[in-house]
Amino acid sequence: MAHCIVYADRRWQELVVRLKNIEIRWFPKAKDVLSRDGTNNPYDQAQETIRREIRKFRKSAYLAYAHFPMPDRYARRETTLEATARSIGLSLKEAARPYLPVAPEDLAWAEGYLKEHGLEAGKFVLVSPYSWENKRWGKENFSRLIDLLRDRLHLRSVVVSYPEIGPFDNPGVVLAYNLSLGQISGLMQLAGLYIGLDSGPSHMAAFFDLPVIVVFIEKRTFPFEVRPLTPSGLYVVESFFSTRSMPNVETVLGAVTVLLSSKKKFPIPECPMCTKPMQYVLGEANPGALRLMCSCGLSFEHDITSTGRVEKNTSFPERNFLEENDYNFAEQSWTPENLRSVQSRIEKNAPERVNFLLEKPDKKEWGAGDFPPGYLDICPDSIWEWMWRKGYRIERIELSQDRTRLSFSRGKGENRHHRNPARLRIPWGNTLLASTEFQYLRWFSYGTWGTPASLVGIVKGQAELSAWPTEIRGCAWTAFLAQKSMRSLRWLIKGFFWGLKRQK
Repeated sequence: MAHCIVYADRRWQELVVRLKNIEIRWFPKAKDVLSRDGTNNPYDQAQETIRREIRKFRKSAYLAYAHFPMPDRYARRETTLEATARSIGLSLKEAARPYLPVAPEDLAWAEGYLKEHGLEAGKFVLVSPYSWENKRWGKENFSRLIDLLRDRLHLRSVVVSYPEIGPFDNPGVVLAYNLSLGQISGLMQLAGLYIGLDSGPSHMAAFFDLPVIVVFIEKRTFPFEVRPLTPSGLYVVESFFSTRSMPNVETVLGAVTVLLSSKKKFPIPECPMCTKPMQYVLGEANPGALRLMCSCGLSFEHDITSTGRVEKNTSFPERNFLEENDYNFAEQSWTPENLRSVQSRIEKNAPERVNFLLEKPDKKEWGAGDFPPGYLDICPDSIWEWMWRKGYRIERIELSQDRTRLSFSRGKGENRHHRNPARLRIPWGNTLLASTEFQYLRWFSYGTWGTPASLVGIVKGQAELSAWPTEIRGCAWTAFLAQKSMRSLRWLIKGFFWGLKRQK
């Protein structure tokens, strides 16, 4: 039987000490939103201590540790938890959730707290409005949301926070300041909805079967990397895909409506391409509709007033045909049913070649009237990955001013897995990538989210792991061409010599 040693962050000491059958080591003190001391990188400072302990048991100890460990996590749109688990051979299933050691006394305390404030279990919103300054949505936004929750949905709010945020004077609000982590978990067990930021409490809420809304503000980290793992969560990323610094209050209220208006346990629609839940909220593009996006980049106008249902229509308009096995996705007339019809047609007929015409992808402002409710905005990444799984390889990419034409040919046998060395000019966000097909699908197929600066992070991760030696130089060259900077040049030089070193 293995002896399990866990290195833990003292900010979570109250909960960590509840874990059984483990030996705990503590990281150096980490900063929190109130502290002036400590470090932002306690894990890095703990590495040498961990290595010394490993050396004592060289033949019997195994290290499961790394910080953002897998450079292909972007292309997979993985959370850091999923990537860390994969780096040690642990497969987290789609239903993966964080674990929170709750105690009976926490629930008992919460029940008493609700009774004291005239609240009923399942009929209040738990709001956590405080985090690092660069992740805050703003007290005034939360205050307006609390009023809208009360006026439109008849829900009272309980605010869990530090006293430093100041009082909320909204009618009916309950201020639950300076609670312990255990007491917060007790309230989460009884709440009907949780709304918070990219912070620890949001990951706590993901443990429970609780509708969760997380508002993302910071643009330096991809939201899919740090999203709480819950099937009943919506992640408001409106400011990530626009020039606005903050998501609109109405957008967050729309996300609440999606989660609470359906009788389904998890009313979030499924991506018709990759079948993942479309959990990312881009904003209100039309009155009464919310634009939801899958991590693969495909987005959908979800009709809030009718819970997103569209009339069944398995035929697609003739005007969407260019010629046989050519499909025009640049027009605003594609529903999930239309798309499934195309998928069924391709699977049934298995044509040798298939072409798709799409709008040129870029990070744009999502404006009103872009797409009517119930319709899709289809992106190259989702099409490309779906066709690859069906045995097709990209043959050519034709670019015009505002259109992209993807041409696929059907592979035969093992040929479709051949690493085509030919470089393609691939539209990627606001730039073009010079990449091979295999390199793109393995490392770069996150263009909806990506920025040129993130490409260097892939090369850095490859070098730090001493892995993928034959691909380091290729990825470094792609990163440099996408953004010519001193940083990308430095990693191009490092990547060249590192690749030579690893090949020896």
